[in-house]
Amino acid sequence: MASSSGRFNRILTPFEIGRYIISPGRKLCGFLIEAKTGRGVFRRIMRLIEERKVDLKLVHYQSESPKGDKNIFVLIDYTECEISPEELAEEIRRSRDVVTVELIEPRIKGLIADTVSNPLTIGGIRAIITFFPAYRGLIRDVRERFGSGGAVFLYYAGFEIGKELARVARNMGRRLEVTDPLRIVRDIICSLYDAAGWGLTELIEFKSEPFYMHIRIYNSFECELGLGTGEPYSHLVRGVIAGCITEIFNIKVAVTEVKCLARGDPYCEFTVKPA
Repeated sequence: MASSSGRFNRILTPFEIGRYIISPGRKLCGFLIEAKTGRGVFRRIMRLIEERKVDLKLVHYQSESPKGDKNIFVLIDYTECEISPEELAEEIRRSRDVVTVELIEPRIKGLIADTVSNPLTIGGIRAIITFFPAYRGLIRDVRERFGSGGAVFLYYAGFEIGKELARVARNMGRRLEVTDPLRIVRDIICSLYDAAGWGLTELIEFKSEPFYMHIRIYNSFECELGLGTGEPYSHLVRGVIAGCITEIFNIKVAVTEVKCLARGDPYCEFTVKPA
């Protein structure tokens, strides 16, 4: 079985998930709006905001909240707005099908952030956003401080992450009536991995007898940290792959990185074989 998806032939496009805006000297605020599920409510609210000469900076629309209503989160620049944020919040509140409006004010001028939505979730599961300096400290600095011991730590941390990810994917598979282990890995786990921003995955080859997988990862976040080292750099991700495969296929595996960004390859590749 091989994959030759054309989506890997295009230039990678970043996707901004920041829930804050930095704009020095500008007047910023936000709104958390709860509305009934009637049709057209989102368009009405957006039209009302734009008519007030507001510069929309970020909009997040959740079509069904845990309470059954719609949630609309908005960050705006109201420097040229004709009315105050409080007056705009009141106008939104009077709009048809709006239940509540919470005004989010900046703690410091020029910076507005979502300080009201917590916890963050992905598919109903709690999640966190980690900045580049944070995971650089976890991965690169741990390796530099502890040497080969740090690499071993990263691998086994990744292994446990992979097992947990696989359990989440298996539960999703049950909901989708997908029980085939290969489909769970290729279609669910790889999709979750890609969506989390860790890289873009492609299953190049799979054989069941003897067990063998060849996986390619574009733009791997871990190996970007090792650019210029001239050697395979992935221990955390290698552990994630091993944990996923072990959990889903119930087989102990050895994962080897055969290509790596850190040594000048255009992407990372891993082979998976029985241990």
